[in-house]
Amino acid sequence: MGGSMCLRIAVLTATTFGLMAQAPDESNLAYQRFTALARDSAAPLADVLKAADEFLRAYERTSPGPQTIPPYVDVARFYATKGVRTADILPLLEKGVAEISNPGSWTQARAHSGRSPFLDDIERALAANVYTQVGRYDKARELLAAAEPTFSRTNASDLDLATARIFSALQFQYRESLALLAIGEGLKEEALELERAILTQRNPVISPRLLQENRARAQRLWSELGRPGGDFDSRLANGSR
Repeated sequence: MGGSMCLRIAVLTATTFGLMAQAPDESNLAYQRFTALARDSAAPLADVLKAADEFLRAYERTSPGPQTIPPYVDVARFYATKGVRTADILPLLEKGVAEISNPGSWTQARAHSGRSPFLDDIERALAANVYTQVGRYDKARELLAAAEPTFSRTNASDLDLATARIFSALQFQYRESLALLAIGEGLKEEALELERAILTQRNPVISPRLLQENRARAQRLWSELGRPGGDFDSRLANGSR
């Protein structure tokens, strides 16, 4: 899956809330197996699909807890990227979105950490990416609209360091999801402005690999929009127009 599978891992581990570092339960062990296979380009597809099935079953046997990672968005993303089990993608996304707010869900179980709604809105943005992949732009916009108040109204200077890092991850994920949606809808100017905001964000917490992916996307947009040559970095830093 390349960068798309790395996306969740890079954002979650960079925020330091430590899901991957917690004592593993059955579901999280299944998550780790699925993730390892999905990222391995040499892994047989049948093995990855079997791991996806095991991840779904293990999660649905496990009582939700703050350390239990839901499978639905990650598995839907894999199916969408590989073009397999396409009839399962939208039902999985519906389950993933429901996990964000339903009573008794994973997100409610971890809410005591004080770091929701940042984590919840990261999940919304990740789900929006998959809706964009399958051309359901209406659903993607709906999820991103739900995340917008947190993004626009939060003052990072009011947060403790750990929570501020999670908010920084949300800033990245929200902007990238909007940029991918804008590209899908043919709004290249809007997408380039969003990529500029990502590349000039102070103290980003996401991985260098993800930043490089966004830089490459911004350069493609720059070229497709017929921008003049010269120093791409200085022009981008000073505004893309």
